[in-house]
Amino acid sequence: LAQTFNSFGAIIAVVFGQSLILSNVPHQSQDVLDKMSPEQLSAYKHSLVLSVQTPYMIIVAIVLLVALLIMLTKFPALQSDNHSDA
Repeated sequence: LAQTFNSFGAIIAVVFGQSLILSNVPHQSQDVLDKMSPEQLSAYKHSLVLSVQTPYMIIVAIVLLVALLIMLTKFPALQSDNHSDA
């Protein structure tokens, strides 16, 4: 059962990531890319990087927030079991 949810989660993550991260990416056909000057192609590639940067920064902020919350949470002290079978 757990393996089913792992596979389902992997598929959902790809679909969610595609719709969240790649939704604002402007796509150009190969013909248009071939006609671009090197400066235009560089600017286009830079715009691609900038369009996916914000969603990744949001993901990083969420992960850091969760890590900070875990770090600040008071967990109970561990008790060692020192039983000797003598």
